[in-house]
Amino acid sequence: MPAAVWRHRLTDPVPDRIPHADGTLDEVMLEGTFNAALAPDQLARVVADAFRALRPGGKLSVHGLVGDKPFPGEPRLPGMAALVRRVPVETEPLGALLRAGFGGLFYEKLGDIH
Repeated sequence: MPAAVWRHRLTDPVPDRIPHADGTLDEVMLEGTFNAALAPDQLARVVADAFRALRPGGKLSVHGLVGDKPFPGEPRLPGMAALVRRVPVETEPLGALLRAGFGGLFYEKLGDIH
């Protein structure tokens, strides 16, 4: 049976609720979600909803751009990265995930060529 996966991309609207029943997803992928122009409560809601929709032992992956200090204003990046509206401090996604109930978290830092 194929894995049940739900993915949110930076270019997608954030749904009010992930369209899956509680504990039914094998994986949730948040790609650029933390870089979208979302209010803090919207971001907290989507992360908490990911926790709700994942099965026990399911996987959450977060892909995005973060900084080691606050980013002044809105970034001006080339290409598809121009869609990035905010660059959170690297501890912000971690804090949001912990508050939602996730554990066993780790960062995988990619180099400049990724």
